[in-house]
Amino acid sequence: MDIFEARPFPDASTVHGTCETVFQKLHRTTTTPDLPAFPFADEAEWSLVEWLGTCGISNAQIDAFLKNKWPSFKTAQEMWKHIDEFLQAGPEWHSKEVVLPEAPNEPQILYYRDLVECLSYLEQNPAFEDAMNYEPILWYSNEELSDAGRVYGDIYTGDAWLELQTKVPPGVTVLPAILASDATHVTKFSGDGKVHPIYASSGHIDSTVRNQPSKLAFMLVGFIPVCKFGKTEFPTKTKDNQFPGRLQARLFHTCMKIVVEPLRHAGKIPVWIPDPKGLLREHQIFLVLYLADKEEQTLIACLGKNSCTTCLAETKNLGELHICSPRTAHSILEKISKEAQLSGVEYPFWEDLPHTDICKVICNDVLHGLHKAFYDHTAKWCRNIIGDFELDKHFCRLPKEHGYRHFSSGISKISQWSGWEWKDLERSFIPAIYGATSNEIVQAVRAELDFIFTAQNIRWVGATNNYSTEISERYHIDLVKSAFEHTNHKDYITQMITWLTRQDKIQQHSLYLRKPTAN
Repeated sequence: MDIFEARPFPDASTVHGTCETVFQKLHRTTTTPDLPAFPFADEAEWSLVEWLGTCGISNAQIDAFLKNKWPSFKTAQEMWKHIDEFLQAGPEWHSKEVVLPEAPNEPQILYYRDLVECLSYLEQNPAFEDAMNYEPILWYSNEELSDAGRVYGDIYTGDAWLELQTKVPPGVTVLPAILASDATHVTKFSGDGKVHPIYASSGHIDSTVRNQPSKLAFMLVGFIPVCKFGKTEFPTKTKDNQFPGRLQARLFHTCMKIVVEPLRHAGKIPVWIPDPKGLLREHQIFLVLYLADKEEQTLIACLGKNSCTTCLAETKNLGELHICSPRTAHSILEKISKEAQLSGVEYPFWEDLPHTDICKVICNDVLHGLHKAFYDHTAKWCRNIIGDFELDKHFCRLPKEHGYRHFSSGISKISQWSGWEWKDLERSFIPAIYGATSNEIVQAVRAELDFIFTAQNIRWVGATNNYSTEISERYHIDLVKSAFEHTNHKDYITQMITWLTRQDKIQQHSLYLRKPTAN
């Protein structure tokens, strides 16, 4: 399909000269042209350091590998010392004690980085030089550029950026901030280790790059403390069951207020940020997307677990034919004032963010809300109608095709499913059930699959590939859980931050050596 573009704001994203990027400045002060791999001997030795530092092996294994080898460093401790002393990382980590009035005996520590500094760091990263867009663009499938032919893709094609551009002075660049968060267990088999990381990315980065975890287009910007409030006494058994969850919700919003504080200022007063080439622009930063699963969405929106963040529907409204009115941030704040069916939070972190309606910022969880829902409901419904044995035979008989998974043993005996398996199931489901059940059921399933794959475009922030929770779940593995494995599992957050800081330094130094524009 041919795509026709329209740029409604020709004065958006005005360049105001050039300046040195943070990458250029860091390496100008830490390296010399004749010793680019300093503090290591040469690029060959640095390649070894990069591999040892990122492959996931322990210090003892590094020591064993280095025994009688040629590098200038002989132990893991010596290698890490060079990295700690001579290489510089990105935005600095901070810590702050947070005490809830309801639990004065249980102070918590919030670890976080300046959100605007992290976004600025991403904006200047030379790895994204060819994948940046700084203005809203309208896509159309017809030359007449009529609304009937409107096409939605990346964030810059959605209505959110278009609307925000009208809120800023001419020439100012809108920077759509993207946040993601989700609590996750880090211990395996035993223990109760749990962390609540927050990630951030820039909507300027093309989604095809941003959605690849290997590109590191999301930065870890904080760890929300997780507490069961076991030292706090509650007056009744009922409150003992209910209040820890409410206090955790209040703790989340209290900490998030600290994390997003820089956005309050950057959404009102423009900040100067250079791009990877050093071209300087004025940016106003707004929260546009928040990636979260259903449980996290209700926590963010201060709603009950069975409430919808998009409309005013509650559990009692499920199955009704009429469309419920849309939910807004204003309607939530009104309910909070009445303390009706909410999570116990009085001051949501988003209440005073400029031009932010949290109900629009929170988007559908594609991974769980569409792909997992198809497996949990539609697929099981068809299994009950057709029967597991018969449906497995149909899957086994499907011809194999390159690029598609073949369920050679059927689907009923698969005990563990992931996002990839759910999608593979959807691709081959219609051929598998065709002839095994009525045409009406086939048509109903096909209608749902058509929606999942072709009717997902959302006017506000573009297509759903912009906000799938698959991204944050992958970063849990690559960053958070990998960091935990390099700790002694006691007071592990500070140890995780040390490991993550070292990974930042290695990644940044490797980028300097391999990307000419970083120099």
